[in-house]
Amino acid sequence: SGLLGLCPDAERVERFLRDEARRKPAQALVLMQMQAASHRMLSAAEIRAMSGVTDATVRALVDAGLLVRAEPGATASPRPAPVPNPHQRLAIDAVSDAIHGHRAQPFLLFGVTGSGKTEVYLRCATEALAAGRQVLYLVPEIALATQAIAQLRDRFGDRVAILHSDLPATERLENWRKIHDGECPVVVGARSALFAPLSRIGLIVVDEEHESSYKQETTPRYHAKRLALRLGEIHGCPVVLGSATPSVESFWEAEQGRLTLLSLPERAAESARLPEVEVVDLGAGYRSGRPGLFSEELLAALSETLRRGEQAILFLNRRAYAPFLLCRDCGHSFVCPDCAVSLALSVRERRLRCHHCGHSEPPPDACPSCGGRRVRPFGAGTEKVEEAVRATFPQARVARLDRDVAQRRNALDEILASFRAGDLDVLVGTQMVAKGLDFPNVTLVGVVAADVSLNLPDFRASERTFQLLLQVAGRAGRGSKPGRVVVQTLNPGHPAVTAAAEHDYLSLYENLKSEREAVRYPPFARLVNVLVTSEDASLAREVSAKAACLLRGVPAATVLGPADCALERIQRRYRRHVLVKLPPEARPTGVREALQGLEAPAAVQVTVDVDPYSMV
Repeated sequence: SGLLGLCPDAERVERFLRDEARRKPAQALVLMQMQAASHRMLSAAEIRAMSGVTDATVRALVDAGLLVRAEPGATASPRPAPVPNPHQRLAIDAVSDAIHGHRAQPFLLFGVTGSGKTEVYLRCATEALAAGRQVLYLVPEIALATQAIAQLRDRFGDRVAILHSDLPATERLENWRKIHDGECPVVVGARSALFAPLSRIGLIVVDEEHESSYKQETTPRYHAKRLALRLGEIHGCPVVLGSATPSVESFWEAEQGRLTLLSLPERAAESARLPEVEVVDLGAGYRSGRPGLFSEELLAALSETLRRGEQAILFLNRRAYAPFLLCRDCGHSFVCPDCAVSLALSVRERRLRCHHCGHSEPPPDACPSCGGRRVRPFGAGTEKVEEAVRATFPQARVARLDRDVAQRRNALDEILASFRAGDLDVLVGTQMVAKGLDFPNVTLVGVVAADVSLNLPDFRASERTFQLLLQVAGRAGRGSKPGRVVVQTLNPGHPAVTAAAEHDYLSLYENLKSEREAVRYPPFARLVNVLVTSEDASLAREVSAKAACLLRGVPAATVLGPADCALERIQRRYRRHVLVKLPPEARPTGVREALQGLEAPAAVQVTVDVDPYSMV
């Protein structure tokens, strides 16, 4: 029959799981998930989908006798779906009514972390498929959506196709064909999956709708959320935007009645509670002469977590070892020759690297300016945090997960599989560890520095910091064990920090709404960012000034600038911008028409970005 089940000798399985020298993380993960699946019979494809492992892993377990083939005639046991709680049931019913009524109704599913939003999506997808229609399920980043994909495949089997730009061309073409031919009525992917050849969509899901990665920043520029809503209108189907931390714009649209608000105010698992959050003032430690990466509170919490055999996540949204090098004698700093940014130090690679253009060079033995030898790293990145954890807790098994690590083939899957299997005690990472991961044994989340994104020159800085803090805090206490979060910050009274500590989205929303209304920022205005770049700084200044003059003629427009961008030089090009504010319902055609009169030399590039997400 091709079905596989867990070896009936439970003690043999347990001995294998305890033997760290013999087993591999992926093998342990499969066995533990089969145990959690109540010893069901599954096909090899279903096991691969459920655990995100390779066929070689499944074969190795069969060869070892830990997975056994079912008797001829056996059939796969369907995984019992969780019973929806009353809040989930209301949401499922509302969306299902729109599916069966062929209504283009947009919903905002606002649910705390761990509230079971995915189960709502899956139930609604089942309704759409039962009605003979298709499902489009968007995720912000495919690399971080392995658990969601596994759940979709567990529920819908080989009817699920994955589409994203990193797939090999042959596999992408094959998946495209299956979608076009109707073999795969469920499509999951990042923003580019919007262009899948689906002809009868019955449901569109935009998971983690607040994520900035839904905005395509290069040509053709678009926001996946706007396109998804338009696609829903074309196909006459509901669109569900889901998040524990909705964007201010989306929640405001729900208040205005443009989106139907559905709430999941509590965690789905009866034993799971939102974690307690403790805010630690790093400034107090500095003032008392106790500077360091970890406060006494975080060290004590880490020590206790490790003593109990539980797991911890340490979050710092800055990769590398240190963000810059500085000469202690003359103050010389090391800057990218092509960009106006400091070079970050990677101790492991022994390189200084620019995270914007990729330039790298070896760290110097002496200062090139004064010849001094006191060249020191300043600040901290995930590499330094990993080093500090290993030094403080030498018995702890520690791994790091950030963009630098994830570039290595299979590194992301292997690290997450090891952590899920219990082979790691502490996972250090950037925002990659903050999103969509569900590890029941994680009881502590430590935010090493909450201020990294708080002081960026961007009107969304407070909102993004709050979203990141709440999302990473939501990784703690998702199972039966209570969770705890320690947030280290130099701004303990900042509204984004205090709201995150209280799990209070609404208070921050009201605060940000008032601020934005006062200065006319979204959702109380529509923004258009006109970016002018050139390798010649004077040309960039000249053309941006002309653009600003033309744009001041646009009806009802407020024009700010021109001004240097916060990142004023990237890849040898100087960057200036003009920001245009329009009324919320205005179409940006006036901006385009005004700029048709702009004469720019070939050496100057002018880019118009409607509804920009990056302001730096």
